[in-house]
Amino acid sequence: AKKAVAEAKASGKYPDGIKTQVWADATTRWRVDTAQILSSNAKEVGIDCEVVMMEAGTITKQFLDRKAPVYPNTWGASSIDPDAMYRFLNTKGQDYPYVNDPEVDQLLETGRYTWDPAKRKDVYDKIQRIMLDRFHGIWMYHVDYFDAARKNVHYTREKYAPMGLRGLEESWIE
Repeated sequence: AKKAVAEAKASGKYPDGIKTQVWADATTRWRVDTAQILSSNAKEVGIDCEVVMMEAGTITKQFLDRKAPVYPNTWGASSIDPDAMYRFLNTKGQDYPYVNDPEVDQLLETGRYTWDPAKRKDVYDKIQRIMLDRFHGIWMYHVDYFDAARKNVHYTREKYAPMGLRGLEESWIE
């Protein structure tokens, strides 16, 4: 990263150095922490990265309007079925990470209507590979989700859709 920053500065494109901002909403602790870590890491390689705190509604609007320079965000499906990726990655959907990739769009359509589990897995494996190879985001961590299947384990069913992921903080054992 230091080499890339040095080359970018030497190109003349950034005569005053590389400067950016990382935005965070002050009410979400993990976003604040992540923004501070990103800023610190950027400084280590020679990028001046200012942490800017905003009210959640303001930052969300700016993010959806694609005006946030760097913004710690979550991305993931709310269901165990990978078809949930459709609305986040398809150009016609929300496409939060702005993938805007016709090949991903086609694979999402194919995966959506493929019933053979092995073929379907191949399709979604290709999407994952494309996201790792082409996507401009930084994958920082993954949250593991667990679901209990015994009759004595309960959760607030009206809050969660069928096949949706549930948090253990609202589950109990009888």
